[in-house]
Amino acid sequence: MEILDMLGVGASVASGGLFGLVGSAFGAWMKAKQKAAEIQERIADRNHEKEMFRLQMEGKSQDGSWTALETSLRAEQSTNLATNYKWVSAIKALFRPFITAALWVMVYLEITLLLSGELTEHVARVLDSQAILDPTEIVEIVKYIIYSTVFSATTATTWWFGERSLTMPEFKNR
Repeated sequence: MEILDMLGVGASVASGGLFGLVGSAFGAWMKAKQKAAEIQERIADRNHEKEMFRLQMEGKSQDGSWTALETSLRAEQSTNLATNYKWVSAIKALFRPFITAALWVMVYLEITLLLSGELTEHVARVLDSQAILDPTEIVEIVKYIIYSTVFSATTATTWWFGERSLTMPEFKNR
């Protein structure tokens, strides 16, 4: 064999060995990445299982709440039947819708007075006649009252209709 052939064989061995080492290193790196991905998947599975367990525990505690609510409502119904004052039950049934409607009427009046300028004129008259609060405080109080009324009206509406939609059918006549 000639020297060039021997160098060619040596280069082939060296390059083949080097390529084999790179391939082995790449394979080991891929196995390490796969193992890391499996570990991450196990962690995600365990976190999911923990979350599911937590939600199940919450559900069980809410089942107890529903049972307590049902017991309370049955006791209330038996009390209502025992007293036999149907007008009291009628007033109770109209209380939340009345408050909701009253709050929206207040919002309407406040916005109407504000947009017509009457509220601004009234605040100006109050500012002239009193000396306890400065003008910015009175403006802040008026803003607070308007914001609170709008908040209360929207809360009453969503609570009233939200509770009615989530209530079990046998308890909707309260």
